Amino acid sequence: MDVIQNIGKSIADSFSKSVEAYIAVALVGDSCFRILDKAKKTNKIKFVVGVNLPTPVEVLKELRNRYSSDAKIYRCEFFHPKVYLFRMKDGSLVAYVGSANFTDGGMNTNVELSVSITNQDTCKGILGWFSKVFEEAEPITDNFLANYKEYTAKWTKKRKEQENDFILITKELDICQMKRYEDIKLGYEKWIRLKYPTITKDSFNSYISGLNSINMKTNFIESLVYAKTNSEVEAVFEKTKNKILGLGFAKSTIDNWKSYLKRFKSYWLEKEIV
Repeated sequence: MDVIQNIGKSIADSFSKSVEAYIAVALVGDSCFRILDKAKKTNKIKFVVGVNLPTPVEVLKELRNRYSSDAKIYRCEFFHPKVYLFRMKDGSLVAYVGSANFTDGGMNTNVELSVSITNQDTCKGILGWFSKVFEEAEPITDNFLANYKEYTAKWTKKRKEQENDFILITKELDICQMKRYEDIKLGYEKWIRLKYPTITKDSFNSYISGLNSINMKTNFIESLVYAKTNSEVEAVFEKTKNKILGLGFAKSTIDNWKSYLKRFKSYWLEKEIV
C-alpha cells in the first residue's frame, strides 16, 4: 500500500492499462475527460457520482453520452466517497481510495491523501461495495438535469459568498503574517549580505520568490538562521525540497527551484559552521 498526495498520474496510467474501471466519487469536473480519454475503447467503465456537491450539468450529460446506463447518480443519502478501482489485463485489481474527487484540484493541485491498494481480498471487498451502491444509484435523466441546473447555480453563488467571507476573515491574519515575514526577511537579508558577500541580493530573492507561500518562506528563513551544523543546514534544504516536490507543479518549475536550491545551498555552506 502506497500513500499518494496527488493521484492524477496514477489514475491516468490505470485507465490506459486497465480493462475495467469502477469510479465512485462525490464530485466530477470537466477536467476528468482528459484522463478518461486515455482509456482504451474496450475498457468497461462504470460511474456513480454524488449530486450533493455540484457536479456541472454538462459533465453529467457527457458522462451519460459516453457511458449510457453505466453512468449513474446517487441520491439516497449524501454521497461522499472517492474510490477508483481498476481491473488490469491479467485480471488483478488495484484501487485508489482517499480524499481526491475526480476534478483537476483533486487529481493534481490540492493537498490530498490517497492510498493505492493491491491486496486482492481488499479490492474484491471494494468491488462488492461498488456493486451495491451502483444498484442503489439512479440513471441520469433529462428531467433530473433540468431541475439540477438550478440547484448547481444556487450552490455556486453560495460558495462564492462563503469564499468572500473567508477572505475577509483571514485578511487581517494575512497582513500580520506578511509583516512578520518582511521583518524577518529584511533583517536576515542585511545580516547575510554583510557577513557573506558571496550571497547576492538577487540570488537570495530569486530563491525565496520560488517558495509559494508566506509560511513556507518564513519557515525556510527562520530554519536557516537557527541551523548550527552542516547536517542541520542539509535537513532544512531537504525538507524544503520535499515540500516543493509535493506541490504538483510543472516539471520546469520544479527544475528551476531545484537549481535555486543547489546554488543557494552552495552559498550557505560557505558559512564557518562545524
